Amino acid sequence: MHALEMVLDVASDARIRDEWAALVAAGLPSQAQHHSASNAPHITVLSADREAVDAVEPVAGERLGPLLPRTLSVAGVVVFGGGPFAVARLVLPDLETLAAVGEVRGHISGADGGWVAHVTLARRVAAGDLGRVLEVAAGSRLNGVVVAGLRRWDPDRRETRVLAGR
Repeated sequence: MHALEMVLDVASDARIRDEWAALVAAGLPSQAQHHSASNAPHITVLSADREAVDAVEPVAGERLGPLLPRTLSVAGVVVFGGGPFAVARLVLPDLETLAAVGEVRGHISGADGGWVAHVTLARRVAAGDLGRVLEVAAGSRLNGVVVAGLRRWDPDRRETRVLAGR
């Protein structure tokens, strides 16, 4: 699926990468183990097929671009899935960001209103490792991130393209 993603500023990116590294140091799954050049801490706005993202890309640039850079609060850690699990930092968008994302997502047929803003720390976490992953993640006190850019992920070309900001 093609995706529109909000990327973090240099300092916030480094803080998340530190969390990825702490998971690796503990012998646990981590996004640091994903070696693609496009792998960077981000908040996915939406993912859809090429045509849908082509159609919504201008709206995303118009609505989200002017909001950047923007500081968003981080509420803690969230677990997704029924096993294997994904573990992420839960991000709390302010009302303006939430409205802009809602407008962008509203242009995609089938995109539900259930967007959960987050930055992934680890994927494919086995049930037996979940407690340890949460323990390592709890060791970091990240109160917020700065969203500094908007990019598009194109899986067909395996590349990203900056739409706004950094």
